[in-house]
Amino acid sequence: MKKTFRPLALVIVMLVLVFTLLLRECRNELILFPLGRGDLEYAPVWSPDGNKIAFIGATRSQEQIYVMNTSGSNITSLTSIEGFNDYGRSLTWLPDGSRIGFFKGPTFYLIDPDGSNLEQLPFLGRTGAANENVVWSPDGTHIAFTQSELYVMHSDGSNVVQLTDELFIGPSPTWSPDGSQIAFSMDHDIYVINVDGSGLTQLTGKSPDCDLFALTHAFC
Repeated sequence: MKKTFRPLALVIVMLVLVFTLLLRECRNELILFPLGRGDLEYAPVWSPDGNKIAFIGATRSQEQIYVMNTSGSNITSLTSIEGFNDYGRSLTWLPDGSRIGFFKGPTFYLIDPDGSNLEQLPFLGRTGAANENVVWSPDGTHIAFTQSELYVMHSDGSNVVQLTDELFIGPSPTWSPDGSQIAFSMDHDIYVINVDGSGLTQLTGKSPDCDLFALTHAFC
């Protein structure tokens, strides 16, 4: 017996095909072009009041800085700098939430959360080294950051002081609540140092036969 297609069945098949294609197109659009920001979003940092998140949006050719509400709404681009900007993971909020600081290569910048008042600060660190792990002091007057070594500078970018030498600092330095010391990691152990570079103290992994010179150069 000769088979024939029923009109209703044909319509259903066509609708399923169209719906499948539309769904696939929508998914591709959402995945490949998320709100036009780029291919990758990373390094989120909460604002001190908990209402905003700053982050970096990157493509293969450039990076820009964005701010959004904690719900993911109201995404705002703060920068429009051409080229790959090498922000690293340097985003940091001023403790009162009034400004955002970041490195672009060896240069430190400040910008308001609405994208206005971009300010370039002087910096005397090592050219070509990565700048990451930027943290404000509790009172907002100083900034600590790592560039292989640990540095501190005034919040206006002046008076850059290198606190360590040949220690090869690990990530995530942190200030003491009173702003007098900075804790950091090096060679899998924890250290503290005064903000003037004195009083370097190893807190974990101590060895009684290991003096400071052996500690910093032989990693005992």
